[in-house]
Amino acid sequence: MGSKSDVKWVKANIDPYESDAKLWEMLKVNAHKLSRIYFAGGEPFLQPLHFKLLDLLIKEDASGRIDLAYNTNLTVLPDGILDKLGKFKSVDIGASCDGTGELFESIRVGARWDTFVQNVRKTKKYFPVRLAVTPQKQNIAHLQSLIEWGVSEGCEIDLTNILMYPEELRITTLVAADRRLLANVYSQLSIRYSEGGYPTIAAGLANIVRVLSNPTLR
Repeated sequence: MGSKSDVKWVKANIDPYESDAKLWEMLKVNAHKLSRIYFAGGEPFLQPLHFKLLDLLIKEDASGRIDLAYNTNLTVLPDGILDKLGKFKSVDIGASCDGTGELFESIRVGARWDTFVQNVRKTKKYFPVRLAVTPQKQNIAHLQSLIEWGVSEGCEIDLTNILMYPEELRITTLVAADRRLLANVYSQLSIRYSEGGYPTIAAGLANIVRVLSNPTLR
């Protein structure tokens, strides 16, 4: 094994687009042709070039014709970002959330539940917030409390992204007795939300019941 003196450090280019002049010129020239932009993870609200792009579109007077969609964990909400987003035609905020309280913090290590709640409430003053939930082994027994919190906050709730990998966290790996119990609970809950006027939540719960009832599904 070599000594420390043998180690050669190379500066990591963590954002290959930062100095891509041709890319930024292309975006500037074509700004008025854009109609929708989707920002996925990592966390867009921690990415400097995300703000650079927004500023470019605003400066080129193109923002008012562009719909923005976000996949964000909403654990950080930079000062002024909501006012800036308000310059765009529409903004769809999909906030990743897999539990409440301590469960939220244990699944998303380093995140604070109180901060997430505050950021959801701040964001909702400007735009609708949709909770993007990933049903998995760690949270499957606690979805009811998460749904109840989301509904009380006036959030849409998306339960469609059932975790498939890693395999050991699939809800289908639960023992049969637990799967049957949860399938019964969520079957009744699905009916309740359907009758209560929440068809999206009801459909998501019905799909969870379908997967719990047939562990061979992929």
